[in-house]
Amino acid sequence: MAQTLLLLGGSHSEVPLILAAKAMGLRVVTSGNRPEDIGYRYAGAFYHFDYSVREDVLAMAESLKPPALLSGANDFAVLSAAFVAERIGLPGNDLVDVSRTLHYKQADQPPSRSGTVRTCTVDAIRHPA
Repeated sequence: MAQTLLLLGGSHSEVPLILAAKAMGLRVVTSGNRPEDIGYRYAGAFYHFDYSVREDVLAMAESLKPPALLSGANDFAVLSAAFVAERIGLPGNDLVDVSRTLHYKQADQPPSRSGTVRTCTVDAIRHPA
């Protein structure tokens, strides 16, 4: 049986990832709460649940035991993937603290009145030694 890639998401943005993984001989398992998304048609399996609920993703990953876990193009998928990868020791994802910092980088700033995009610095983020 082919090795399994667990991919959080299945929108049009994930189709290239799904196709590339399948071309590499991987079985692609996707998850999400919008079964009408086009990417799920290309995957080997689809599990209908909300991937922003990281405990559900963790339970699925513990059951499937995939050697790889990827988030799709969604901030909540990134947060869940970081949490699960850190918990079960899968490589290739940011640490939870880094993902959370990047995701909520502007939470403490008031909305911009000018409509311009605010930037932030990442000086406070340190990679582990």
